[in-house]
Amino acid sequence: MIWKNPFNPSQKKEIYLNKTRLIVFWSKNPTLLADNLDLFNKKGIHYYFQFTLNPYPEYLEPNLPALDKRIDLFKKIVDKSGMKNVIWRFDPIFLSKDIDENYIYDSILSIGKKLDGYAEQMVISFVQLYSKVKKKLKKAGIICSEITNDKKINILKKIGRINKQLNLEITSCAEPLNMNNELESIGIKKGSCI
Repeated sequence: MIWKNPFNPSQKKEIYLNKTRLIVFWSKNPTLLADNLDLFNKKGIHYYFQFTLNPYPEYLEPNLPALDKRIDLFKKIVDKSGMKNVIWRFDPIFLSKDIDENYIYDSILSIGKKLDGYAEQMVISFVQLYSKVKKKLKKAGIICSEITNDKKINILKKIGRINKQLNLEITSCAEPLNMNNELESIGIKKGSCI
């Protein structure tokens, strides 16, 4: 099978499923995968999902089904694969004139309640304003608020408090924050992306 990098189609790699130990599916809309998981299950191919569920407006995340449909899809995949094989990602945390911290907190709590019994873990990260990202946002007329380290720490503390209602294992995704002990004390583990 030939795999093409979706961000750079000229990069191609030959993949041999019979030599594959594990596949990580990282997606905001794995509808086609969900319908074909039996293929992987029958062949004994191990996999897990990094399933991003954000409530952002369409101008930020175009071409996605409605959030409730994606939540139903998350549950469908958990039913087929097991809860340990599906990780909820709330990332990136993005702030703008339309999306403030309360919007983030309310969204995490709302989505988390809808995933009750279907999610054990949530991975979070903050938007990284790489030059390429800044150019795309500017071209789309979107102004992203800068999130300082102090603001990140305050946001993470509040998410830790919200999590008392959700009881999830929360892990940061490669966040370069120098507060590992403090993260642990608020119930957030420092982690890597995968």
